Amino acid sequence: MPMAPHTCPRCGEETEKVHDYRIQSVRHLKMAERPTVLQYRKRRYVCPCGKRFAERNPFVDRYQRFSKEWDEQS
Repeated sequence: MPMAPHTCPRCGEETEKVHDYRIQSVRHLKMAERPTVLQYRKRRYVCPCGKRFAERNPFVDRYQRFSKEWDEQS
């Protein structure tokens, strides 16, 4: 995913400063009748106010470990 500015959930300031990366595993739809797990490097941003927060992404809801496509199929 391209890097984009994100809004701090605490103070509302926009930031592009990346604090670190975390690997997130996401269960996805089966391919050839085999389970599929997507792994991606999720960016964690840091705001000048000190708050660290994860980027939003279009394929997984917050706090979830299953893709949106998985949920739609269920």
